[in-house]
Amino acid sequence: MNTGKETFGIDFGKVICGGEGEEDTSFFADNYLMTPEIEGAFEAIRILSEKYDVWLISKCGPKIQERTLEWLLSHDFYAKTQVDPAQVLFVRKRHQKAPLAQELSLVGFIDDRTDIIESMQGKIPHPVLFLNWKQTMEDLSTAKLL
Repeated sequence: MNTGKETFGIDFGKVICGGEGEEDTSFFADNYLMTPEIEGAFEAIRILSEKYDVWLISKCGPKIQERTLEWLLSHDFYAKTQVDPAQVLFVRKRHQKAPLAQELSLVGFIDDRTDIIESMQGKIPHPVLFLNWKQTMEDLSTAKLL
């Protein structure tokens, strides 16, 4: 869907959907649909969707890709955030995120991994390291992105 808005990207794991520890362990367990959203994620993404075409870009394999799509549907993500389901993309390797961000002409990308943010430096205008949604929204506002 091309709305004429600028584009903004967001990672999924530990940014939208929370888990425990380094590997989002609760999302890898059998009860992955019970994994909670990160506090404030849906509201913040809805706010971003008012100004930007939001793209989700997640690194995972086929099994977790399927779980991610199922989780998004079961948590009514699309209706609550106004993100187009066609704007959810997956890469198999982390290093593929930055070129995809460039291809989509993203003005910003939110990710919890420092290496991803560093890989986007100089490729997109505003890579943002995610700590929590309150801080992220303050950072975006300060940068005049909201």
